[in-house]
Amino acid sequence: MTSEPSKEVTTFGGTPTKAATVTVHSVNHTAIEIRWVTPDVFALQGSVSEFRVNMTGINQSIERVYEPSTTSTVIGHLQPSIAYTISLTLVTHGGATITSEPISVRTKDGAPHGLDSPHLTIVNRTALRVIWKAPKTPNGQIIAYNLYVDDHKISTGMITSGSYILSHLQPFQIYTVKVEVCTIYACVKSKATHGTTSESVPSGLTSPNLLVQSAYSIQLTWSQPSEPNGILHHYELWRRRKMLCSDKVESRPQDMSHKCMYLECDVLESFCGDTCYSGPKTCCDGMLYDNKKGHVCCGRHYILGEAGDVVCCGGQFHTRLHNHKCCGQRYVEVLPGQVCCPDTREDRVEVGAGDSCCGSLPYSSTGAQICCNSVLHDGYDVQCCGGRVTSDSLMCCGNASIGKSYQPHADKYCCGVVYVPLANTVCCTDVVGNVKVIFIKYEEFQCKI
Repeated sequence: MTSEPSKEVTTFGGTPTKAATVTVHSVNHTAIEIRWVTPDVFALQGSVSEFRVNMTGINQSIERVYEPSTTSTVIGHLQPSIAYTISLTLVTHGGATITSEPISVRTKDGAPHGLDSPHLTIVNRTALRVIWKAPKTPNGQIIAYNLYVDDHKISTGMITSGSYILSHLQPFQIYTVKVEVCTIYACVKSKATHGTTSESVPSGLTSPNLLVQSAYSIQLTWSQPSEPNGILHHYELWRRRKMLCSDKVESRPQDMSHKCMYLECDVLESFCGDTCYSGPKTCCDGMLYDNKKGHVCCGRHYILGEAGDVVCCGGQFHTRLHNHKCCGQRYVEVLPGQVCCPDTREDRVEVGAGDSCCGSLPYSSTGAQICCNSVLHDGYDVQCCGGRVTSDSLMCCGNASIGKSYQPHADKYCCGVVYVPLANTVCCTDVVGNVKVIFIKYEEFQCKI
């Protein structure tokens, strides 16, 4: 006697010998597409019951489960410009698993986020300094920082936080400034900051009108200057009395004998300033002092040295502080990425972002501006040669301080500040660096200067 047939059952699959083939690519700045190909039944040792996608990134971990018929998926709501590691786990009927090798992919750059408004400081009556910080979340590689001054775009040529001098402005004018940061994906502007240049001397003041009223009075009328360049406080009237040339007192010629002098000292003597000396004395920057125990030079002063870690600056000792430097006559804080520039005309210093000084203004030598004759200029297609801004297509013989520009010529070269023919000249330099152009008639010639 034979029973009824039992239900059809399938034995569990074996252990898979090959993982799925996985490919990934970034769709945009917040999504990644994942595709996979299932191995054949022999490599699977059974059938697939589900797929598990594991994705990990910075502060983010994602796991998704998919049906056996699924071959691709797009995972969104990711972070821009973040590298994610992806693996696919294949689960067979019976619970056996095999995981693919991890694959890394980075989401595309997104729009920067968290850009603060720029900070403005007054440089002078025609210039403002713009200082900006990097966005809190760049969401990619920064490719440009731009400034908008009253909606006029200015490229800084920089890709890091820093500062930029806005020059050629009008005195006592209000300007609206925004900073823009760009990635490959998008550009974002900050909120506006308003700044005002300092006041300047009024201009456009015409001569007053005079109307004689009597033998002892004159009526004067005048108009307001066309460009006040500030708030007008008051008007001053000046008058002068004409005098005959015969009444003018001749000025005496200035005694120039003290303008040029030299100092002659004994062979066993030293000199300090304009004084010869010998013996136990100390010279401090041109000032001569008798030696005293425990005293040291600090500038032109000879003072009692202080114990501990101290710094001499401005003729006095200061306790050494972190991120502080001696700048001019002041001991001031200079943070990393900043530079301190002393003012040669006034008793002040300027600390700001940059690595160089242009006169008394800090600036970045790698930015879009160049310093020429202590004035900042737009550096696009120009160079500084001999204290003048010239086209960078010209040949500059010399340097930014001492030099001269010429139209480039294939058969000429620079000898000092002179652009001379290559065929019949030799440029000779002496031991102290002086150069001289020698015109030659023969091919063989040696410098003897």
